[in-house]
Amino acid sequence: WCATNEQQFVGCKKLSAGISRSPANLTMNLTCADGKSTSRCMLMIHKQEADLTSVNAYDIYQTGT
Repeated sequence: WCATNEQQFVGCKKLSAGISRSPANLTMNLTCADGKSTSRCMLMIHKQEADLTSVNAYDIYQTGT
């Protein structure tokens, strides 16, 4: 997950820690990247340095122009 700000990054780290403490039958791994901005996270996804982030419709529109 690519976090676009510090609040998202802290939340991602907490979620990742919770997942790692979950029962063994949960085979999910969450790694958090500190992208610092939506545009940087989108670039990281393009470069295959991250897989997911959260964006709003305007961010997607702006990237396509």
